[in-house]
Amino acid sequence: RALEMGGGHGSGGDAHVIPVAVVVADDDPPGDRADDVPVAAVASPAPSPKKAPPTNSGAPTSTSSAPSPRASPCPEVAELANLRRLVAKGVPLTLAQATRARRLIAALVQGPHSSRLADASLDLAAPAKPVWPPPGGVGPNTPIRARLQLAQELITALQYNHTDALTYFTVNKDRPTCRVMDTARDIIRHGLPIRCVEAVFLAMYLTAGWKEVERIPLRMRSVVVDNEGVERSHAHIVLLIRERALDDGAVRDNRIIASKNRVDETSSDGDENRIDRTPSVFGRSIRYGALGTSRRDELAYVPFGAPTLSAVLEHYRAGYAKWRHRLVGVKIGLPVEHDPRSPSPVCWRHVAVECGTDWDEAMLTLESHDARCCGGGAGTRRHYDKWRCDGQMWTNDVDGSDARRRERESGWSGRS
Repeated sequence: RALEMGGGHGSGGDAHVIPVAVVVADDDPPGDRADDVPVAAVASPAPSPKKAPPTNSGAPTSTSSAPSPRASPCPEVAELANLRRLVAKGVPLTLAQATRARRLIAALVQGPHSSRLADASLDLAAPAKPVWPPPGGVGPNTPIRARLQLAQELITALQYNHTDALTYFTVNKDRPTCRVMDTARDIIRHGLPIRCVEAVFLAMYLTAGWKEVERIPLRMRSVVVDNEGVERSHAHIVLLIRERALDDGAVRDNRIIASKNRVDETSSDGDENRIDRTPSVFGRSIRYGALGTSRRDELAYVPFGAPTLSAVLEHYRAGYAKWRHRLVGVKIGLPVEHDPRSPSPVCWRHVAVECGTDWDEAMLTLESHDARCCGGGAGTRRHYDKWRCDGQMWTNDVDGSDARRRERESGWSGRS
């Protein structure tokens, strides 16, 4: 609304229009609006022509008085930047903070300050599209440790998908290997954020044909007590990387010895249940690692070089403990075929142990399974063929008590 002042009878002056800001109250209650975000509005009267500041005749005058987007007030950007700093420091957002962040982003997208989403301080720009193979190439002469590091860098560059109950790719694991590889190609093509299952698909595709290592699915289950005192269970999966033994060899005293067309899984003293905790290839320790992604860096990548499978699991156990989780269950599958066009299914679960009470006994069982079923060669093929025929999981107990207990508890048995 504008009011005219001056210019009356006897005043001798001209009439000037002075804008007056009128504030109208919002009739809608705050709770009824999904985008209930405070937006600052600034109103200032136009300068009077009689009091206009003198201009320098030698300097060019600006034809536009509109403020720049960077100088315009935008409290949403400031508040969103504060929440982004918490995430960058590794502080998890509460449910209220996460909801607030979604509303702030929605208000910015739909409001006049949508260009401010490109602000570098918010770190909301889309990640660069992944490129594989990398510019330098990944040849057979590149050390396997360096190749695995490059594969993990690509997985990490895609960033973790933090959206609620939304995945951009098919995460069904009960498919042939070739279909899983198709999903991995889509992940590289689109470059969208991923979660742990898609990261395993991608790791399987990137490492296909690297015959120096075996790729084995590794699933973990943890429990944590939330703020309400309720114990909740969380599942996670990574791709275990194990240095391959020989296509044909014998295991004696836990050393891989060259043999012709046979694999002996019995130690030299005839005790099939005894297993050394440090497997080796011709006296050299077998190396382990893991590829994957997670909300927490401690639960994603394990550099290739761990001496035992137990060392990898200890790494994850410490990572869970850092975030107040307790690792209670582990499932390990069988090595995945290196042929990306294979129609064979992936064995995601071949042995399952509960490690919440007796960690050492669980590690003994997993090390035994690793030495007998995951070293590559005829032994691995025999266990894989048996799994395809009967679908039963491997067990280390002779009387079957653990298997019957898992059947009763119906938590970690069969094809679960």
